[in-house]
Amino acid sequence: MIAEFDYAAWVRRARDAMTALDGQPGFDVDAWVDAPPLPATELEALSRRIGRQLPDAMRGFLERGTAALACRYTFEYDPDDEAATAAFLALFPYETSLYGGPVLGPADLLPDFVQSCGEWADQFDEAGDPTEGQRWRHALPFIAVDNGDYVALDGTGPARDPNDPPVIYLSHEGESALIAASFTEFLSAWEQLCYLGPEIWLLDEFRGPDGLIAPESTRATRLRQLLFAPAKP
Repeated sequence: MIAEFDYAAWVRRARDAMTALDGQPGFDVDAWVDAPPLPATELEALSRRIGRQLPDAMRGFLERGTAALACRYTFEYDPDDEAATAAFLALFPYETSLYGGPVLGPADLLPDFVQSCGEWADQFDEAGDPTEGQRWRHALPFIAVDNGDYVALDGTGPARDPNDPPVIYLSHEGESALIAASFTEFLSAWEQLCYLGPEIWLLDEFRGPDGLIAPESTRATRLRQLLFAPAKP
């Protein structure tokens, strides 16, 4: 799938989606931030700083997509709109607002993410959980979640394609969770889930029996209708 994946188009669609949300009722959208892709020489320097080679899928994103991506939205339903309230609470009965947005990197902080994961790995080892320690130590994090969690490429589990590794959610308070069979599948699925979260308690609502996020589900379709439906005139 790597050869067919258009990273630049994915970034453009993300930018267009956030632009379309900006100003819509119920939405608050942060300013869009991205950076030019990294040239090959800078990618090699980044690999040296991280201390390992980047898988082809991650290299492709940084080299043909963007070196940094940041835009966040929050959404609150209108309590005076009965239909909007019902649609929201049918999906999220215990929430009053949602948040998400395409945020990956920036590339120059990936070594810091890796270092942080190594420190968490040491803590898991000391707590008597070497399996979780291994997951954190060998992961390649590419999204830093505000609460201290990470979304990362899995460096320990079986990979259908080692150049396009699985994606795991690293939870500092619980067990890590496999959420996508590959990096490119994560990008595709997350886009179809409106870039929700990526906090695991939000993504959990859209994971299938195998634990992977499932953008084809009826629930995911309703999420897209809720958030990404064309604005009413």
